[in-house]
Amino acid sequence: MSGFAGLLEFPGEAEFFSQFLEPIALYDRQGSCLYKSKQFLSTLRETGTSESYFSGMADPGSHLYHYWQETIEKDFCEFIEPQLFCSLHAIAGTEAMVLKIQKCPLRLIVNSINYAAAVVNQKLEIICCNQQFIDLLEIHPTSGFQLNQLVHPEDQNVDRSLWSDLIAGRISEYNIEKRFLPGNQRIVWTNIHIQNIPPEQVPGTDLFYTVILEDISEVKATYEALILDHQRWNIFLSNRLNLFFQTNLSGKIYSASNAVVTTLGYPQEVLKGMQIVDLVHPRDRANFFRFLKLWSQPDHPAMMVECCFQKYRSQEEVYLYIHGQQLAGTSASSGILFYAVDITERKQLEQEIQAKEERYRSLVSNLPGAVYRASTDLSNDYYAFEVISPEIERITGYSAHEFLRNPNLYQSLILEDDQRMIKQAIARAVVLQEPFTIEYQIRDAAGELRWVQDRARCVMSESGRLQWIDGVLFDVTQQKQSEELLRAVFEQAAVGINLMDREGNLIRVNQKQCEMLGYSELEMIGLAAMNLTLPEEQAQKQKLLQDLLDGRIKSYSMDKLDVKKNGELLWVTITMSAIRERDHLKYVVTLVQDITERKRAEAEKAIVRAALESSEAQLRLMFESAPIGVSITDQNGRIVKTNAAMQEFLGYSQAELRQVSFDHYTHPEDLEIDLQQFQALISGTISHYQLEKRYIRKDGTIVWGNLRIASEIDRHGEPLTFAFLEDITERKQQEQRLRDQEAELRAIFEASPSGIGAIDRAGNFLRINKAYQKVMGYEFSQLSGMTFRDLTYPDDLNRDLELYEKVLTGEIDTYQIEKRYIRPDGSVFWASLTVVAVRQSDGQLQFSFGLTEDITERKRAEQAADHFLQLLRSSLDLSTDGILLLDLQWHLIHYNQQFMKLWEISEETLEMQDDWKLVNAMKQKVVEPEQFVAQIQEEYRCSQIEDIREWQLLNGKTYLRISRPQVIDGRIVGRVVSYREIKTSTL
Repeated sequence: MSGFAGLLEFPGEAEFFSQFLEPIALYDRQGSCLYKSKQFLSTLRETGTSESYFSGMADPGSHLYHYWQETIEKDFCEFIEPQLFCSLHAIAGTEAMVLKIQKCPLRLIVNSINYAAAVVNQKLEIICCNQQFIDLLEIHPTSGFQLNQLVHPEDQNVDRSLWSDLIAGRISEYNIEKRFLPGNQRIVWTNIHIQNIPPEQVPGTDLFYTVILEDISEVKATYEALILDHQRWNIFLSNRLNLFFQTNLSGKIYSASNAVVTTLGYPQEVLKGMQIVDLVHPRDRANFFRFLKLWSQPDHPAMMVECCFQKYRSQEEVYLYIHGQQLAGTSASSGILFYAVDITERKQLEQEIQAKEERYRSLVSNLPGAVYRASTDLSNDYYAFEVISPEIERITGYSAHEFLRNPNLYQSLILEDDQRMIKQAIARAVVLQEPFTIEYQIRDAAGELRWVQDRARCVMSESGRLQWIDGVLFDVTQQKQSEELLRAVFEQAAVGINLMDREGNLIRVNQKQCEMLGYSELEMIGLAAMNLTLPEEQAQKQKLLQDLLDGRIKSYSMDKLDVKKNGELLWVTITMSAIRERDHLKYVVTLVQDITERKRAEAEKAIVRAALESSEAQLRLMFESAPIGVSITDQNGRIVKTNAAMQEFLGYSQAELRQVSFDHYTHPEDLEIDLQQFQALISGTISHYQLEKRYIRKDGTIVWGNLRIASEIDRHGEPLTFAFLEDITERKQQEQRLRDQEAELRAIFEASPSGIGAIDRAGNFLRINKAYQKVMGYEFSQLSGMTFRDLTYPDDLNRDLELYEKVLTGEIDTYQIEKRYIRPDGSVFWASLTVVAVRQSDGQLQFSFGLTEDITERKRAEQAADHFLQLLRSSLDLSTDGILLLDLQWHLIHYNQQFMKLWEISEETLEMQDDWKLVNAMKQKVVEPEQFVAQIQEEYRCSQIEDIREWQLLNGKTYLRISRPQVIDGRIVGRVVSYREIKTSTL
């Protein structure tokens, strides 16, 4: 056996053959290719590699030859070619070599980096690089080319110890400045960042590292001539309270204030030349490095960040609030100015504040509604939000920031018909000084109507003036829809349903009950239920009702005659049950079923018996008094005798009916089935039949009748055929209306944008709509044998089960929670779930349905907003500057305690929110009041103005005032003004 087949005859053949399912190629010892798998060829095509790329590996002239030789010597070799990770194996006991390839992610890594970047191995050989790297160093590295070949001779050993620590695994990354010599021998200064690539991201056993180069040649030239305003900088350096650093754009320290030496313990000669990031605690370095990148960008606003530094030698932790601002200027005066405040002693206080914030945020985030504070004026805008939580976006489709920017936005969403009702509710709450709850409709950002429940209280001043409203807005749209659905079930039930209070008065009735008795709903509400009973039966019924009310019996059922509005009597079966809550009667529910048809059937049987057994006089009496149409026909289907009800139904007299057969007034489409049944009756095949059919009256009107035919033999042996006809036209029309409504409800269920799933008592799925399939990721067939428990994230299951158990026991009918679900692919998402119970007449759960809405993005937005809010609040409250936040109309939005302290202004004055009274209070404290007011007026007129100047106060103090516009997303939304006490002029 020789050739390719022979290579397969060795121990472990099955294991070897299984490799052909992977991207491999088979070669003999002379380098000739014997086989290429489909996956091998597919991988070459996907990476743009030629099929001939690996040809001639055994040729000494091939660039792959040394890998071939290494494999012959060691039986195994791994190497990386462009976009491919390769492993070459010598198969023991054969003359075969197996080449296995995989797509290599290294090129994808470097191509995803916006700077000049390359990947190197532990020998610093360049494995691959991006185009920016080639353009910067003006070289196309070949196989085996080392990065150090391009490094300036004086810089080749500057990071030797760092490189050793990196490849030994003691550090994972480092930064350093180096000079490179490109092909034209010019010097390129770079800030180089080297970081290891996690081994799990790259196949094989070798380790690789990313090298990112930032060209800082121009920056280095710039800072050779760096001369900043010496007078100002010397003041910064001599300040003992605040820490100042001056660095180049990559963070190398050129100078630092004395406060840095005092606080961190570094001598000035040690600080100069260090990277500022090296002063940072290792756990905060990565975060600080990201901010350093931002601070080094032009036109980037100053940002403040909390960071942990370490003292010199002792490594003691020092917490600083620090922010950097790029200094604009000429190429000789640009860089980054860092300003920091030591907050170590306040850290414990801050942690306490953060804990309180966390508790507050936890409370707000766990509320299923939007928490707000609104300023109000009952004569004008009564919902101008001052504070609003992010949940408002889920309710309205508008973000919290949009409401804060536009005070009139929320009022514009409320339907006009509801605005007066809201205003009245607020006015009433002010007078009664009690909380209020109202429900109204808004139109959200998508134009959809939503129901909102507003639970709020009015906050009054000591003088009795309404200051603001604190409240929570809940989206109750789904609950309203659920109520509508339950109301539809109540209204469209096939039996009459009414609710009765303890006094026996009706408090609610459904449409079927009204139709049965001929009353309108308004007429029945408040009506004593006993008035519907015949006077002679009222005493007996009252005793049963009292036993039910007093709890001696739980329910009872009976047949009785109800009195209709027009005085007619209606045979019904009633079932009455007492609904109690904590042993107290809540109401009595009565189910009323029309049994007229049953009573009529009993009357028909009586007529037949009379015809067969009684005298003519008795027959005539029963015949004519029957409430339904009755006729006797001969063997040919001709009417022999009819009663008045039959004649009225068909519109013919008895004489006219005797002249025609029943096919004359039967609808043509219903005639054939009627004839077939009648022939079967005459032939004796059947003794009776029943069908619903259409009739054509004498006036051409089409009516529906329920026809029952029976054949009997009288006592003389003669056959008699009896026809009983009930007018069911109205019922047929009602059935058609119900079918139309059912089709409409089904369409709503399927077209609903919210996921809806119906489950039985055990939690098994009965039905789901398309939206539910989309949000959950399951087809209905996949849910067979599963319950909602299988879809719920384990940590959220207990709360859901606890509430569902209350639904099962009848304690509650609906609940709403936010929980996590698990999709089939294992991904987890957040959803808002509203569960509504549908109960049987006895109160037992028939089924329940859940409305599910994906709120994952809202959850992420809430977390981001909370983080930002915490950072902003901490920054303002802990700043050593007095700060004011103003909107574009110069309304006061926020102030910190330091502002009150500096200007000695009472909180009462600030809470008046009269901005010009505040200006006048400040004006009285400065040496140049008119110039002070003029500057503020100029900033009011022109929102783009920035102003930094010193103001002398009458008490001898000097404040540095910094006033800048507040910019969000490129738009000016307000102004930030800060005041800082200084001892001497800084300008």
